[in-house]
Amino acid sequence: GNGGLAANYTISNPVGLVAAITPKALSIVGMSAVNKVYDGTTAATLDITAASFNGMVAGDNLNLSAASGNFSDKNAGTGKTVSVTGLNIGGADAGNYVLAGTTAQASADITVRTLNVTALGQNKVYDGTTAAQLGYTDDRLVSDDLNITGTGSFADKNAGTGKTVSVTGLNIGGADAGNYVLVGTTAQASADIAKAKATVTANSINTSYNSQNQTASGFTATGLVNGEDESVLSGVAASVIAKNAGSYINTASGTDKNYDLTFVSGALDIAKAQIDHVTGILANNKFYDGNTAALLNTEHAEFVGIYAGDELNIATATGTFSDNTVGKEKIVSISNLRLGGVDAENYQLIDTTASTKADISILTPPVSPPTDIPMLNPARYLKAMQFRLNNDQVNKKPPVNTIINVVNGAVNMNGITMLAGEH
Repeated sequence: GNGGLAANYTISNPVGLVAAITPKALSIVGMSAVNKVYDGTTAATLDITAASFNGMVAGDNLNLSAASGNFSDKNAGTGKTVSVTGLNIGGADAGNYVLAGTTAQASADITVRTLNVTALGQNKVYDGTTAAQLGYTDDRLVSDDLNITGTGSFADKNAGTGKTVSVTGLNIGGADAGNYVLVGTTAQASADIAKAKATVTANSINTSYNSQNQTASGFTATGLVNGEDESVLSGVAASVIAKNAGSYINTASGTDKNYDLTFVSGALDIAKAQIDHVTGILANNKFYDGNTAALLNTEHAEFVGIYAGDELNIATATGTFSDNTVGKEKIVSISNLRLGGVDAENYQLIDTTASTKADISILTPPVSPPTDIPMLNPARYLKAMQFRLNNDQVNKKPPVNTIINVVNGAVNMNGITMLAGEH
């Protein structure tokens, strides 16, 4: 070549030349997003402390002056994409560089949020079970959709105040449930069990007098819950005992730990026993007196239907011959029978009539009045009519009556004596 000719030339600087220095393109490396606990937003915190600029000239002064990051969604998860926007550089040499792009990507985790739940026991009316209804409060984020479920049980089924409620099986549901974790699945609460209302009705019995003590006892109840029956009301009783005919109140009383009780009385109604009819009433024989009245003897009356040991008699009765004429074994109708005696109020006489037989005998006066009876007045005298009893009459019980006729006036009983002989 021509290398040997260089000595033949000199170079002079040109005048008026212009040139440009273009900013150098940079890319950012080492920037990351910070893991966070679920907070209901997509906001991401960027960690730029380890960021560096790929393409920066050594010794230059650059920094990342602006950037923001956002998760792809608000929900908890691991390795979630974080979009970085608004990248910008600062520093003394920032004007000599241009970023290859103002966006970037990173990744980070959103961990679930701890949820503190407080269970609230709900008061209830006794229902025969330990089941408890619950309410809840928690520290969720205001806008989140959660529902809490669990099972509550009272320590026992009985009514009481401030009773412990054990809560198990706590669980979270709802659209945002995946973003939370419960501190625990059990809890405790308290609530009251009020008494249930029930009505106790004492039993009623209709019966008839039987000369023995009779009892109406027991009761029925309405308003009992959960299949319970009267046997649970161990503190309640109802009973009444009586012997005589009448109506007696069966009163229920008592208390129960689980029921607020209202009481309704029952009754023991003892009807009178029935005496079907009366036998054994006799009518006395009599001498003709012109009327049909019959004198009755009720001493041996028998009562069909009376209970052994009871005492009855005839309080009233009316006897009437079929007619007033003389005759043997004449029908005597008995009417208006009414019971008497210690136990009369316990019986009802069904047939208040009966019948028997008796004689009406001829009464023959003497031919003339006896001369040995003082006369009150010649115009008025007492006839002591002597008559002879036949053997039937002598032996008849009750005995026949002795009859004194009053003729034309009153009788002066002074001085009247029984005549000797049969009368």
